[in-house]
Amino acid sequence: MSINSELEIHKNFLSKNECDKLSKLDPSDFQKRWIKIQEDMCPVDVVKFNVSHLPELRNKFNFSDFHLEILKYKTGAYMNTHTDVSGQTYGVSKVWQRTEWTMTGTIILNNDFTGGELVFDKIQRSFGTESMGDLILFPAGINSVEYQHRVNTVLSGERISLVLRVFN
Repeated sequence: MSINSELEIHKNFLSKNECDKLSKLDPSDFQKRWIKIQEDMCPVDVVKFNVSHLPELRNKFNFSDFHLEILKYKTGAYMNTHTDVSGQTYGVSKVWQRTEWTMTGTIILNNDFTGGELVFDKIQRSFGTESMGDLILFPAGINSVEYQHRVNTVLSGERISLVLRVFN
C-alpha cells in the first residue's frame, strides 16, 4: 500500500473472521467517546473508539503513522457530505493531538444492516454491505474535495466500520 491520489479498493483486506472479531469488540474495553457531530453532519450519536494499539491491526497496515478507530452507527444514524481534512485523535501515545491526514480508509465490518452506504457523489461510487472486509482507501486533506463522501442513513441494524487515518 502506498499513498495514492485516487480511490483504491483492496478486496478482502480483512477476512470474515477478522471482521467478526473486530465488530464484537466491547467499546468499554477501550478509550472511547460518544460523539455528537455538528447537527448538520449527523444528528444521531455515533460511538467511536480507538483501536490503534491492537497489534493484529497495526501489523496489517504498511504506513509509518496512522490511527485506527471503530465507528458504530445505530439505526437512524448517518453522516452528511464532508471532506476529511483534520481532527483530534487519541493515538498510541495516549495524548489528544491535532492532526492533518493525507489518506482515509474504511472497512465495513458487518453486513447485517440495511442502508448505511458509503457514497462518493463526485466520482459516482458507493459501497454497502457487499464491501464487507474490503479496504476503501482515498485521499484526504484540503485538496481532496473530489473525494467528499457521506454515509447514508442506517435503515435497520447497526453499521460497524474500521476507519484508518494516515498522517503526513
